[in-house]
Amino acid sequence: MVEMLSEETHKVFPFVKDKVIVDFVNGLDVANELNAKNKNRSGLGDRILDSISGQSTMRQTNMNDHMINGLEACRQLMHELSDDIEKHSAAIIRINHSLQNTQQSVAQLAHYTAEFKNEFREFASNTQQQFSNLQYELSATKRLVLADQQLSRLMDKWSAGGFNDLAPISRTYTVIDALNWGAFGERMRLDGDSKDFIEHLKNKLLIQLNKDLNIQEPSIGILKEDWIHHSEKVKPELLEALEFQGDWCLNAPDAFATTLLATQPLLEEYKPLVPNIPTVERVVKYLVSDSFAESEYVH
Repeated sequence: MVEMLSEETHKVFPFVKDKVIVDFVNGLDVANELNAKNKNRSGLGDRILDSISGQSTMRQTNMNDHMINGLEACRQLMHELSDDIEKHSAAIIRINHSLQNTQQSVAQLAHYTAEFKNEFREFASNTQQQFSNLQYELSATKRLVLADQQLSRLMDKWSAGGFNDLAPISRTYTVIDALNWGAFGERMRLDGDSKDFIEHLKNKLLIQLNKDLNIQEPSIGILKEDWIHHSEKVKPELLEALEFQGDWCLNAPDAFATTLLATQPLLEEYKPLVPNIPTVERVVKYLVSDSFAESEYVH
């Protein structure tokens, strides 16, 4: 497999491949747009699929061939995820959920060939089996332990400077996004009693951001420019991965303005949507609520 991202970027954003699969599956039921959209792939997720299928240098004129290649790439990625089923369990749950929602659409759309529909059914069946195995293996108690361990690891990494190349608001989003895709997010979605867990997360984020910003009171406003200023050492690839992981906010930028500020280039059209002097409390509140509302499900 051709690696599109460096090991360093994968360590900061360990769930890029998970999101690539979810985005691909969710895109299948908007097929009226696919012919124009998929013949000329662009963006990080599409380049990853192309690198796996080996089709990035080929001129493809048949949409179904193009989608079959994408599906094969997803199958290879799923095989990688299943090698560490505990780490990627939340992604498998999301992918299975997306497949259940998409199967009927794919079956009914005339411009998908029988070959693609058969490939898709097989992929959905294999994913359902992985999902069933996962439900059997991970008890509620184990999910709680894994979620707490993931939160502790990420906060320790942040405290040790592991996200320092990113702007303060982007560090915060990066941690929340990893939690959302990982054991923490799975526990949130499956076990229901999430209120105390969320408050615990918010408190940890507030403490770390207060340290990073050198402030004593989380209700003090911080200039927008200070929130979004990345280190001069930050690599473009890292920012591209950040933008990709948060691109779901573009579905409703007015509703997800804080995530927009944390992950996307601040275009002129978005500037009126974001606060000029956000407080730490506001940033934490909305980044957490944005991400866990998003999983209900925007992307």
